[in-house]
Amino acid sequence: MRKKGPGLPPYAAAAIELPTAAQGPAGEASDRFGSAMEKPLTPAEIQSFRERLEVELTLHAREVEVVEERVLEPSGGARFQEDDEALEEEALDVELTALETQARLGEEIREALARIEARRFGLCEACRRPIPRERLELVPHARRCAPCEQDRSPHRGRP
Repeated sequence: MRKKGPGLPPYAAAAIELPTAAQGPAGEASDRFGSAMEKPLTPAEIQSFRERLEVELTLHAREVEVVEERVLEPSGGARFQEDDEALEEEALDVELTALETQARLGEEIREALARIEARRFGLCEACRRPIPRERLELVPHARRCAPCEQDRSPHRGRP
């Protein structure tokens, strides 16, 4: 069993599990990160992740279109006063940030699909070990296992 970070939402805590034990479930051999040695993904599992990523990419493309439409929507014109313009500018900043986030996520999904084609999907880019299935279920575009992602995090060591 692994500890989860304090004060994190359940999905985030699961995505950055902290290693604890030196043995996996039922005494299975484990690696230096404390997780049971993962078996490579089966072709059926990889196909399932491919389909899921393709659906997610389509959904994200639609979300980007919606945000772009809102950003490009004309303002109220000359009848807006200075306060209204400030609010409109703040809303535009929020929409542009959302657009950047969606674009990054779309790129992560496309890169995950490319890793499937290159037969590298499900392998950590840092340590080259299999990424646990549980992590891939939560973050199917994950490029690193949780310990390597945590090592890379600028917030490492902070609660």
